[in-house]
Amino acid sequence: MTGHGIVGYVDIRQVREEGAEEFASFDLAIRKQYWGNGLGSRLLALAEQWAEERKLRFIIISVATQNDRARALYARLGYSICDTVRTEGNTEVAATEAYIMGRMIMKTDRPRPGSILEVRSSVTPLEHSRLLTGCPQLC
Repeated sequence: MTGHGIVGYVDIRQVREEGAEEFASFDLAIRKQYWGNGLGSRLLALAEQWAEERKLRFIIISVATQNDRARALYARLGYSICDTVRTEGNTEVAATEAYIMGRMIMKTDRPRPGSILEVRSSVTPLEHSRLLTGCPQLC
């Protein structure tokens, strides 16, 4: 916070899906007048640190398809597009389509017992989550 109130935030949570490996999901927002000051990168680093402390290996965020600036930031930091989803709700104030972007944040030498992970170097985050869970609806 500054004298101008809250200028940005990150909201991160641990997600548990039945039959899936736990992962982190976050939302991030910065007031427009504070864009370009590195706040998004710093908040994202805090979200990733939070997830790593909980030994979560995968992290995702939903990004409006028209939000090129945010998409470029996440791509620069190693995130890739996993899927495209339609959003519900008030379409006058919210995007109707969003990309799910994600990346691996922790690596492991061995698959978790009971997982069906096939170790491949070119696997995307969504493919990885599908390999881990066998559940294509994870994202």
